[in-house]
Amino acid sequence: MKLQDVRNLSYRADLMITGAEVDILERDNYLVARSPANPDWQCGNFLLFADPPSNDNAAEWLAAFQREIADKQPTKHIQIGWGLNIGLSLKFVLDDTASLWKPISMKPRLIGKPGSKYHVISRFVDRQFAMGDDASKRIFAQIMFSQAAFTGVEILTYCIMSNHFHILLLVPERPDADLLDEQEVLRRLGKIWNKNKVEKLKATFANMREISVEGDALVERELDRFRRRMFDLSEFMKDVKQRFSTWFNQTNERKGTLFEERFKSVIVQDGQALRMMAAYIDLNPVRAGIVTDPADYLWCGYARAVGGNQDRRRGLRTIMTDPRDTRPASAHPWKNVAKRYRLWLHDRGLETHHRDGRQKKRGFTRAELIANWDAEGAIPPSTLLRCKARCMTEALIYGDQAFLLETIGQLRAKIPNKRPKANKADDGFCTLVNLRKPS
Repeated sequence: MKLQDVRNLSYRADLMITGAEVDILERDNYLVARSPANPDWQCGNFLLFADPPSNDNAAEWLAAFQREIADKQPTKHIQIGWGLNIGLSLKFVLDDTASLWKPISMKPRLIGKPGSKYHVISRFVDRQFAMGDDASKRIFAQIMFSQAAFTGVEILTYCIMSNHFHILLLVPERPDADLLDEQEVLRRLGKIWNKNKVEKLKATFANMREISVEGDALVERELDRFRRRMFDLSEFMKDVKQRFSTWFNQTNERKGTLFEERFKSVIVQDGQALRMMAAYIDLNPVRAGIVTDPADYLWCGYARAVGGNQDRRRGLRTIMTDPRDTRPASAHPWKNVAKRYRLWLHDRGLETHHRDGRQKKRGFTRAELIANWDAEGAIPPSTLLRCKARCMTEALIYGDQAFLLETIGQLRAKIPNKRPKANKADDGFCTLVNLRKPS
């Protein structure tokens, strides 16, 4: 089957758009569209046959998809299309076009209401030090920030370690389509694509409008495909991990999965819970013994903020703003925010010891803690907040009991537990953990 045999406008548009990113292979009786860098992309990983399936060849089609796509790269779907002529139908009628989409069942991820904050973490397979040098960390940071600019998520703070990474982010509400018009979508694509690729897409859109009376509708359909990747936590994380995996595998001449599993995500409440989570993230290099002050670790949000990065300072302003404060985060002077957050880091980063005096957890000494507070003419609180690391990485929701109960109520249909319960810790905060898989 030849590429030029495809006359259906929908499939022609797909193949025109994906041509630069997808390997298109011609077989005897079907076409293969395969995207090694983006295995979960529906429009980039499918088989296209000329005629609809029958009972005799349905199993053969599924085997062909497994052989051509699933065996070559990890994928979470099965997509097979058919029909070369104009027309779109889900009926099994000769000369019609249809597309079968079968998502593979996965453990549900809890997604909060628009504007929710999340802590996400992902580790490399076998805990290998895939980002053991500054060059790898720099590439990951560039990918992370460019993908955030495209999707619209706001990175509040982060920490890139050698064998894993943490990101604390906010996912804003998706704006109306009018605010994501063609010009805005192309501008955002310029954050993750080079100029030539964007210009090629513009030319493709112009070609669609020229060759078809339905050109505007085809262009709008492709724009919707890009819009769906915006303001979405899973799409943001998928693209970040896939882009870095592609770079790493090409650089190191390797193949296969780089990350050990799906990323973990925790819905985080505003206020004190958000500050605790931010401190946990920025203190990672101190706890690991890499530096004695997080400001000295180049690959965390706090160090970048101290260095003058306005985006990172904006993130810390959001973190340190009381949710009851009606003023915008930008109204708080950076000097005040910086002092408060540094005091908070010293409070949260105090070293701990076993009963026999052996160091249990690296951090600031009590003398450093007191000196930090004395520099501001204050004394540390008598009770320091404590929270186990598991609350920060294994939980699905993190906050006080009222916040957890409210969020559980909003997401009840997506939580597989019959009786989800907020687990209360000694510090007064609660977590929702250990969700059973659906039976």
